[in-house]
Amino acid sequence: MSTTATTAKAPIKTLTEDEELYVESESKLFELYKHRSNNITQAQLLEREKRMATLTFAELERLPEDTPTYKAIGRMYITKSKGSLKEDIGRNIEYCEAELKKLQETRTSILKRIEAEEENFRNIFQKIQQQKAGQQK
Repeated sequence: MSTTATTAKAPIKTLTEDEELYVESESKLFELYKHRSNNITQAQLLEREKRMATLTFAELERLPEDTPTYKAIGRMYITKSKGSLKEDIGRNIEYCEAELKKLQETRTSILKRIEAEEENFRNIFQKIQQQKAGQQK
Protein backbone atom coordinates (compact mmCIF):
# COMPACT_ATOMS: atom_id res chain seq x y z
CA MET A 1 0.00 0.00 0.00
CA SER A 2 1.50 3.27 -1.06
CA THR A 3 0.65 6.56 0.51
CA THR A 4 1.77 9.81 -0.85
CA ALA A 5 1.59 12.80 1.35
CA THR A 6 0.71 15.96 -0.37
CA THR A 7 1.04 19.16 1.43
CA ALA A 8 -0.64 22.24 0.25
CA LYS A 9 1.80 25.04 0.15
CA ALA A 10 0.48 28.28 1.44
CA PRO A 11 1.25 31.21 -0.76
CA ILE A 12 4.24 33.10 0.50
CA LYS A 13 3.27 36.61 1.36
CA THR A 14 5.89 39.09 0.39
CA LEU A 15 6.40 41.99 2.70
CA THR A 16 6.04 45.52 1.53
CA GLU A 17 8.94 47.88 1.95
CA ASP A 18 7.29 49.43 5.00
CA GLU A 19 6.66 46.02 6.55
CA GLU A 20 10.32 45.13 6.03
CA LEU A 21 11.29 48.39 7.73
CA TYR A 22 8.90 47.51 10.55
CA VAL A 23 10.54 44.10 11.08
CA GLU A 24 14.01 45.64 10.89
CA SER A 25 13.08 48.37 13.38
CA GLU A 26 11.56 45.80 15.72
CA SER A 27 14.78 43.79 15.56
CA LYS A 28 16.89 46.88 16.30
CA LEU A 29 14.70 47.71 19.29
CA PHE A 30 15.05 44.18 20.62
CA GLU A 31 18.86 44.42 20.35
CA LEU A 32 18.91 47.84 22.02
CA TYR A 33 16.76 46.56 24.89
CA LYS A 34 19.14 43.62 25.27
CA HIS A 35 22.16 45.98 25.35
CA ARG A 36 20.42 48.13 27.96
CA SER A 37 19.68 45.08 30.08
CA ASN A 38 23.29 43.87 29.85
CA ASN A 39 24.52 47.36 30.74
CA ILE A 40 22.31 47.47 33.83
CA THR A 41 23.48 44.01 34.93
CA GLN A 42 27.14 44.98 34.53
CA ALA A 43 26.56 48.18 36.51
CA GLN A 44 24.87 46.24 39.31
CA LEU A 45 27.80 43.82 39.51
CA LEU A 46 30.30 46.69 39.62
CA GLU A 47 28.26 48.48 42.29
CA ARG A 48 28.31 45.32 44.38
CA GLU A 49 32.06 44.88 43.90
CA LYS A 50 32.67 48.54 44.79
CA ARG A 51 30.46 48.28 47.89
CA MET A 52 32.33 45.17 49.08
CA ALA A 53 35.70 46.83 48.46
CA THR A 54 34.60 49.97 50.31
CA LEU A 55 33.44 47.92 53.31
CA THR A 56 36.68 45.93 53.30
CA PHE A 57 38.69 49.16 53.11
CA ALA A 58 36.76 50.56 56.09
CA GLU A 59 37.43 47.38 58.09
CA LEU A 60 41.14 47.59 57.26
CA GLU A 61 41.19 51.19 58.47
CA ARG A 62 39.96 50.08 61.88
CA LEU A 63 42.72 47.49 62.34
CA PRO A 64 45.91 48.38 64.21
CA GLU A 65 48.97 48.81 61.96
CA ASP A 66 50.76 45.73 63.34
CA THR A 67 47.84 43.35 62.64
CA PRO A 68 48.87 40.56 60.25
CA THR A 69 46.79 40.80 57.05
CA TYR A 70 46.39 38.32 54.23
CA LYS A 71 45.24 38.41 50.65
CA ALA A 72 43.43 35.47 49.07
CA ILE A 73 44.96 34.27 45.82
CA GLY A 74 43.11 31.28 44.48
CA ARG A 75 43.07 28.68 47.26
CA MET A 76 45.86 30.17 49.30
CA TYR A 77 46.48 33.28 51.32
CA ILE A 78 49.61 35.37 51.23
CA THR A 79 50.78 37.81 53.86
CA LYS A 80 50.53 41.43 52.78
CA SER A 81 51.04 44.62 54.67
CA LYS A 82 47.99 46.62 55.65
CA GLY A 83 49.17 49.53 53.49
CA SER A 84 49.64 47.32 50.45
CA LEU A 85 46.17 45.82 50.86
CA LYS A 86 44.65 49.29 51.21
CA GLU A 87 46.39 50.37 47.99
CA ASP A 88 45.07 47.30 46.14
CA ILE A 89 41.55 47.86 47.41
CA GLY A 90 41.76 51.59 46.65
CA ARG A 91 42.78 50.83 43.06
CA ASN A 92 39.87 48.39 42.80
CA ILE A 93 37.44 51.05 44.03
CA GLU A 94 38.84 53.57 41.51
CA TYR A 95 38.55 51.00 38.72
CA CYS A 96 34.91 50.28 39.65
CA GLU A 97 34.09 53.99 39.70
CA ALA A 98 35.69 54.54 36.28
CA GLU A 99 33.88 51.56 34.77
CA LEU A 100 30.58 52.66 36.29
CA LYS A 101 31.04 56.08 34.72
CA LYS A 102 31.69 54.47 31.31
CA LEU A 103 28.63 52.25 31.70
CA GLN A 104 26.49 55.26 32.60
CA GLU A 105 27.67 57.09 29.47
CA THR A 106 26.96 54.00 27.40
CA ARG A 107 23.51 53.63 28.97
CA THR A 108 22.71 57.27 28.16
CA SER A 109 23.71 56.64 24.55
CA ILE A 110 21.64 53.46 24.40
CA LEU A 111 18.59 55.25 25.84
CA LYS A 112 18.87 57.99 23.21
CA ARG A 113 19.11 55.35 20.48
CA ILE A 114 16.10 53.52 21.94
CA GLU A 115 14.04 56.72 21.94
CA ALA A 116 14.94 57.43 18.32
CA GLU A 117 14.22 53.86 17.24
CA GLU A 118 10.91 53.78 19.13
CA GLU A 119 9.86 56.97 17.33
CA ASN A 120 10.88 55.43 14.01
CA PHE A 121 8.98 52.26 14.92
CA ARG A 122 5.81 54.22 15.75
CA ASN A 123 6.03 56.16 12.48
CA ILE A 124 6.42 52.99 10.43
CA PHE A 125 3.55 51.34 12.31
CA GLN A 126 1.27 54.32 11.73
CA LYS A 127 2.20 54.40 8.04
CA ILE A 128 1.33 50.70 7.67
CA GLN A 129 -1.97 51.22 9.52
CA GLN A 130 -2.85 54.13 7.23
CA GLN A 131 -2.03 52.05 4.15
CA LYS A 132 -4.22 49.19 5.38
CA ALA A 133 -7.05 51.61 6.17
CA GLY A 134 -6.71 53.08 2.65
CA GLN A 135 -6.85 49.60 1.08
CA GLN A 136 -10.02 48.69 2.97
CA LYS A 137 -11.93 51.72 1.66
